[in-house]
Amino acid sequence: MAGDLRLFLKFTSIDVMRLPILPTTAIGLCLAILFLTGVKSGPQAILPNSPDDDLFELRKNFEIFGALYEEVVVNYVDQVHPQPFMKTGVDAMLADLDPYTRFYDQADNMDIAQMQSGPQATVGLNIGMEGGMLTVLAPESINSGYRRGVQIGDRLVSVDGVSVDEITVRDVVVLLRGEEGTIVELVFEREGEALPVSFQLQREVPERGNISYAGYLGPDSTDRIGYVRLDTFGPRAAREVKRAFRSMIRGGGLNGAVLDLRNNPGGLVSEAVELVGLFVPKGTLVVSIQGRDESRHVGHSTADDPFMSDIPLVILVNEFSASSSEIVSGALQDLDRAVIVGSTTFGKGLVQVV
Repeated sequence: MAGDLRLFLKFTSIDVMRLPILPTTAIGLCLAILFLTGVKSGPQAILPNSPDDDLFELRKNFEIFGALYEEVVVNYVDQVHPQPFMKTGVDAMLADLDPYTRFYDQADNMDIAQMQSGPQATVGLNIGMEGGMLTVLAPESINSGYRRGVQIGDRLVSVDGVSVDEITVRDVVVLLRGEEGTIVELVFEREGEALPVSFQLQREVPERGNISYAGYLGPDSTDRIGYVRLDTFGPRAAREVKRAFRSMIRGGGLNGAVLDLRNNPGGLVSEAVELVGLFVPKGTLVVSIQGRDESRHVGHSTADDPFMSDIPLVILVNEFSASSSEIVSGALQDLDRAVIVGSTTFGKGLVQVV
């Protein structure tokens, strides 16, 4: 197979060993060669569009990819480290699908296991890559950083004097963790500000709850308008919302309810369906998910009798309300069960399976 590939490159006057390619872009060359050649290996081309040829085409493409990957790692003019090089290729391929499909390697799984083992002290900022820069994203919970004035869209410059120019999101997460009560200094660039902005943030152990606030609106409780701010759709989110409103009902009743989903990035679809079930009749279809074929189409309906079937309901949303937040607000609006107030939501429209 490697011989076939070298022969093809020779015939097309491309010497991959002499191309001035950065290691992080060589996978792009591999994919470009595959697409430009119509997925050809040797003298016989693979004909697409035939279901019977799918497996054969998959295997041939994998052989081509593997052969070029091996050639570059072994013979490229600069040293290429196999593992990060392959990770670059995998990330590039998945990015071509949608913005949310991701590959979790062993280190990622270890991080997830560590988080599941118990809460760790941190400043509670949601950091991700945007435009090639480490950027503050919509909060997953309202912790120290957001309360002290860090804003969505702030671009991270340094952590305790350590520049973040060449480190990853995972590295930043590690730097932000530490002993509860300790202080970490973060410097950000902010749009509209000529100089960087600095924050001294205290590490805290985040609360596991999904709700950051629940109570009556207004200076007193005479209007009996209940308010619940739901920050994420984690485990037990629907039950926490039910418990919060039930406490208000028992404490004097409710004339209306407000569910705040602003800056809520989403979470478990099952919790979104259960939450909608608090307000609509049992058996109501909430969301349907379409897979690659009809056998993978799934409909999710409410399973229990409603808890608040006739209390007027308002849902608050904004541009950072995504995923399960959009399922809840969209379903309750379509079912004429709630009034939606706010700005256009994020527009995710996809469901991931781990």
